[in-house]
Parts: sequence; C-alpha cells; structure tokens
Amino acid sequence: MAHDTTCLSITELSTQFSSKKLSPLEYVKEVIKGIKKEGLNSIVALDEEALLRGAGEAEQRYLKGTPLSPVDGIPLGIKDIIDTKGLRTAYGCDAYLDNIPAEDAYIVKTLKGAGALTEIKTNTCQFALGPTGEYCLNGAVRNPHDPSCYTGGSSSGSAASVAAGLLPGAIGTDSGGSIRMPASLC
Repeated sequence: MAHDTTCLSITELSTQFSSKKLSPLEYVKEVIKGIKKEGLNSIVALDEEALLRGAGEAEQRYLKGTPLSPVDGIPLGIKDIIDTKGLRTAYGCDAYLDNIPAEDAYIVKTLKGAGALTEIKTNTCQFALGPTGEYCLNGAVRNPHDPSCYTGGSSSGSAASVAAGLLPGAIGTDSGGSIRMPASLC
C-alpha cells in the first residue's frame, strides 16, 4: 500500500473504501501481515482464507457502489468468549481448545450481516474472569505502549490489538470493567 493505514478509524476506512482510494482486499492483506508479526499476544486465532474471501466480496460491493453498511469489509477482533461459527472459541480455557461453534453469537451474526469480517479472535482470561490480562490460556497480553505494564482484563486482547493499530476495532465484553480497564490502560 502506498500509505500507512494502521491508524485509520472505521469511518475513515469506510470512506476510503467507498471512494476507491483503498482496497478492502489490500487492507486486509496488510492487517493479516501485521497480526502475523505482532508480539503482543493479543490475537489467538484467525481464519486467513475467510478474511481474504470476505474482503474480496466487500471490494466487489464497493466497486459497484453497493456496500452493505459502514463496516462492510472492516476486520474486527472478536473476544474469545464470543462464539464464532467455524472458528475456535476456547473461552480462554484449555478444556475448550477443540471447541468449534456451530453457530455465531448474535453480535457476530449481526456484524457479518453488515459485511464486517469477524474471523479474528482476541485473547482473554478464562471465562472472562481476570482484571489484569496477565493470566490467560494463551499467555499474558502485552500492553502496546509499554510491554512491562498490564493491559487490564478481561478484554485485554481486544484493547491491545486496537491500541497497537493491528485492528480498527474489536468486540469485548464488560461485566465489571472488562473492557473499560483495558481500554483505559492500553
């Protein structure tokens, strides 16, 4: 890509896709490259083939001037506590390492219906119980601003991946500060 897109917001990406200044497919290729070399431990699973296919489909809609919504073609991280059809959801627990949900959670269905790319799972503490983000099945998530600092939890992977510019957005959950703490610390 000719210019850095890591800090573009969802709105900016949608605008660039619509004006054909940026290709959803090329953008997603860059996102995948960034995820593969990230050192924060914020991403725990992704379906590269589905991401590329979805980005290609979104690109065709943008070229025709018929995007599904402002999030069409936008890759979003999904906290590993939220079911994603066909993509492992372990709930941060080793007892569920082989869990491949047969259905998407409602939020994932809704996002997919709007064209969002939801085949990226973000790290979390077991069953979303953990205020620091350091005791996760997949290891501690590192703070993108200072790896020696906590990310907060339990939506640590979601917050760190967005703060690091790996993703333009991510879904977390919040029962007692689970997204607010990592969002403020990252």
